[in-house]
Amino acid sequence: PLASSTAYPALYVLAPEQRAPFVLRFAQPPARFSSYQAEVLSAAPAYLGSLHRALTAVGVTTEQRAAGRWRVQGRILNTGAEEAVEVSLVATVYNPLGRVVGMRSVAPEPAVVARGGEAAFDLEIAPVGPVAAYTLQAQGRRLLPASADGPGG
Repeated sequence: PLASSTAYPALYVLAPEQRAPFVLRFAQPPARFSSYQAEVLSAAPAYLGSLHRALTAVGVTTEQRAAGRWRVQGRILNTGAEEAVEVSLVATVYNPLGRVVGMRSVAPEPAVVARGGEAAFDLEIAPVGPVAAYTLQAQGRRLLPASADGPGG
C-alpha cells in the first residue's frame, strides 16, 4: 500500500446494520492513487451496562453558511430515568449519492444532561461536497452505582 492508517468509529456502540462515520488523516498523503480500501480489523460484543440509550436530538435547525460550511443547532433531550454523562452528538452529512462528505462529534453544553433535561449543541461542518441529507446520533453514559466489592465499597 502507498499509505495506511487506523481509525475508530465516532459511536461507542453500533446496532446491527447501523453505520458510523470515521475519519482517516494522513500527514503525507500519496499524490495520486487509483482506489482505496477499508477493512474492519476487530470488533467486540458491546458492554451496554453503562450506555445511556435515551438521548435524542430535538429542535434541530440547519443552515448553509459562507464558504460551504454547514451549521447544525439544536438540543439533546434525555428521556431516560437517569442523568447522562459524557454526552456527545455525532453529525454526519451525505451528498446526493448517499456518500459521506463530512462528520463532526461535539459535546453539548453542558455535557451532563439530567433526567428529563436538555443540553444545547451548535456545530459547523466543512463538507467536501454538496449536502443532501444528514444524520444526528446522540450518545452518552450512565453512572453505575459503586459495587460493595469495588473501590470505596
